[in-house]
Amino acid sequence: MSAVRLPPFQSACAVAFVSLASPASARAGEPDRVAACADAAERGQELRSARKLVDARPLFVACAQRECPTAVRDSCVEWLAELDRRLPSIVVSAKDPDGRDVGGVVVTLDGAALPATVTSTAYAVDPGPHRLRAEAPGREPASEDVILREGEPLRVLSLVLPAAESAGAHRDGSRHGDRPFPVVPVVLGATSLVALGAFAFFGATGASDYRGLERTCAPDCASARADGVRTKFLIADVALVVAVVSGVAAGALLVFDRPRARPAGR
Repeated sequence: MSAVRLPPFQSACAVAFVSLASPASARAGEPDRVAACADAAERGQELRSARKLVDARPLFVACAQRECPTAVRDSCVEWLAELDRRLPSIVVSAKDPDGRDVGGVVVTLDGAALPATVTSTAYAVDPGPHRLRAEAPGREPASEDVILREGEPLRVLSLVLPAAESAGAHRDGSRHGDRPFPVVPVVLGATSLVALGAFAFFGATGASDYRGLERTCAPDCASARADGVRTKFLIADVALVVAVVSGVAAGALLVFDRPRARPAGR
């Protein structure tokens, strides 16, 4: 005969009927057991409705035992079979970047630790979104957001755990106290020095030519000779600006572009 689905109230009524119909000798120790079966069936249905399938399963197992009244037991057996079809399960695969298995892995789901066997055997999980995280000695932790669906058994969740960096190392490969070669500041500094040299050269030659014009032809010097002096002074002024800007930029980069300490706990 097929199992009968009973809502909580009808389940309790059926339990009461079975209890009253039993011989007095058999009913002597039954009230607590019968009540426990009915309570397990009722609470299991409530948890199932709330999509807490993992918590509902042991309650359906409890009320499906032979000691429970037939009406309740048959319903719980059917509910248990249906729940097992809906309940998703996972197996966690933890590997290194080369595809080799990683041992000693500690896996958590939504912050709660999972059994160590989750890396080799299936583990039942409620459907819905979850946060999976794996850690292992000497390796960087790995995490992943997953959505588990009803009726999805034996889903393999793969996480890659790279080797942990050596003490004091940054994620970019540099170490505390070490700095990569400052290419840009050096280029800017060299530009500033070259510009200063140009400023000195053109400023000095321009001043010398200007004094020569004063001695030889002022105030009626040829425009070509005067333009040459003005050009040298202009080049000297531009070189000075370039020298100052490049020097300030180089200094700023050297001061502010310092290696940052790796945040604790990462």
